[in-house]
Amino acid sequence: MKKSLWQFSLLLIMLFAPTIVSAATNPELNKLFQAANAAYQKESYLTAISSYEQILKQNYESGNLYYNLGNSYYKSGQFGMAILYYEKAHQLIPYDADLQANLKYVTKKLSLNHSQDWLTILGELVPLETLFLILIGISSLIAGLVIFKLFGLTKKPAWQSGLHGTLLGTGIIWFALMVLTSISWQQQLRPQAVAIKAGEVYFEPNSASTLYFKISEGAKVTVINEKENWLMLKRTDGKHGWAKKESFKKI
Repeated sequence: MKKSLWQFSLLLIMLFAPTIVSAATNPELNKLFQAANAAYQKESYLTAISSYEQILKQNYESGNLYYNLGNSYYKSGQFGMAILYYEKAHQLIPYDADLQANLKYVTKKLSLNHSQDWLTILGELVPLETLFLILIGISSLIAGLVIFKLFGLTKKPAWQSGLHGTLLGTGIIWFALMVLTSISWQQQLRPQAVAIKAGEVYFEPNSASTLYFKISEGAKVTVINEKENWLMLKRTDGKHGWAKKESFKKI
């Protein structure tokens, strides 16, 4: 059963084990890490955040480290920053049940459930890595079927007819998946960002232009373009416009 933040707030995921930042082989990092854990357990969340971020500044990262930062920011009331680090963690540990539960919990708390375009829905349902694995599997199947046919491993007319149909059907599925994977890949090449505070989105990159819509703290967006202190961004429902950079941090 999934746990929400309030259910395990004191269980700061001590799964940091050796996979986190190789802290066991670096006394300084290990000291910082233990200090951050202790601060979190004492509900000194700002101290915990400071220690975790010092680890990140030394070019170490892990999904669990980002997850703990997300928890610390959430407990300190900085919900936009919490979602930012949950999203960073999601890139490294996308199937972690606790992470998924926390991200869903905070998103619901902030009422960020905008309608989504089909590309966003596809990306959430089937991660790009999974699409690649499916493509590899289907490609291997097609190669096997072609070899089976070329070497005449079956002479029975019924089998030959079935083989032709299987090849055709598999080829159509392969082509469709290739198109979806290509689109998903292009979509994911664009940088993503999270609103660390509420902001306003305009039709043009200046505050004097027409206000289009307001963006909520914690909202995840796709960055389409940048111009000086402005970002052109697209919301999950497809709406796009210009907002000030200071309101966002890239994932």
